[in-house]
Amino acid sequence: MPKLIFKVKWFNPIDDSWNITEHTTKSDPLKFIKQEYLPEMHAEIIEAELYEPPPINLKSCLEEKYPHVMGKIILFWGYKEFIPFCKKLLVLDKNRDRQGFEFDALQEILFLRTIHQNVFSEFEKKKEIWSEEYLNVHR
Repeated sequence: MPKLIFKVKWFNPIDDSWNITEHTTKSDPLKFIKQEYLPEMHAEIIEAELYEPPPINLKSCLEEKYPHVMGKIILFWGYKEFIPFCKKLLVLDKNRDRQGFEFDALQEILFLRTIHQNVFSEFEKKKEIWSEEYLNVHR
């Protein structure tokens, strides 16, 4: 959405001086001046420029650099298979030679895993505190 950047020259009756102030608005600058400045300030636009912010890249690192991984994340999302898939992505197998992920991609995987754990908590293994498995680990 383009914005208008403009400078306003206005008179300050308190100290009897002229000032220039820069403003940014997405709406009508004349309406803005009427709202912000009193009539006795004699405000007028002396310079204006339309600013169009650069487009935002909404693609993630995974989408751009690892589309095959992103495809599997989408495929497994919402299913119990998502958890072992993420573990397989994050842990290096002895028999496989992999290059690893860039830091941004790794952050995205961990972030998505956290979201999945919170949204689909029924897939998380919960160890009962009195179960044999829990007691064997914590002895």
